[in-house]
Amino acid sequence: MSTSLPTGRAFRQRLIPILALAVLAPAALARGDSLPDPADKSLSGAERVEALIEQIKRQQRQLRSLDARFVQIKHSSLLLEPEVARGTFCYQAPDLARWEFTEPNQTVMVIRDGEMLTWYRDLGTAERVRVDKHTAQIEQYLSATNSIERLERYFTMATSFPEDGRPYQIELTPRYSRVAKRLKKMTIWFDRERYVPVRLTYVEPDGDTTEFVFEQVQINPDLPPERFDVTLPDDVEVRTVDLAGT
Repeated sequence: MSTSLPTGRAFRQRLIPILALAVLAPAALARGDSLPDPADKSLSGAERVEALIEQIKRQQRQLRSLDARFVQIKHSSLLLEPEVARGTFCYQAPDLARWEFTEPNQTVMVIRDGEMLTWYRDLGTAERVRVDKHTAQIEQYLSATNSIERLERYFTMATSFPEDGRPYQIELTPRYSRVAKRLKKMTIWFDRERYVPVRLTYVEPDGDTTEFVFEQVQINPDLPPERFDVTLPDDVEVRTVDLAGT
């Protein structure tokens, strides 16, 4: 069965954090590499920003894979209290990503081969979203190469350097209305030692906020190919959504 999405919001809610983490997740610097330290107070404000961005750019080029646990916290005017979910995330360059929510509901989402598959285990249903027309754009975002340049092109960046040891913070605000229609603001916090994203929040145009806290982050682990395979049981009801023509 092929149908159309009643709204793009659910698609965006699943895609935005994947894109955000993938484009910003850095790898550790090789020994012997030398770049200015963003924590160096002798640098001017502009120099510290440039140092941080250059660290991220250089490290992104070394990213091959990433594995982490996460906590998702959603705030909405429709909720009496925040919704909290937990699970794991993994990424394999250039364009494979898997989110697995383990509690309170079991859901698996995988992006590969121009398709986003979401399996709602508890409901016994799944959704395949064909994104052929958008595959190139998704791969560009998921690629570790030149991703910061792309963000700088579409977002205004505000960078904070807390003096109490807290993570560096980059706040992104859309430059263009077509982006602002989908995302009001996004903020990423980086570990000061490894430049690993440890927290991410994005705010939708209606004010609803989703926060991800990343834990036990592994950089460039060896991920087995089957980590990105999903075999659906025969009794799972599958809905196919074709976005190739949109």
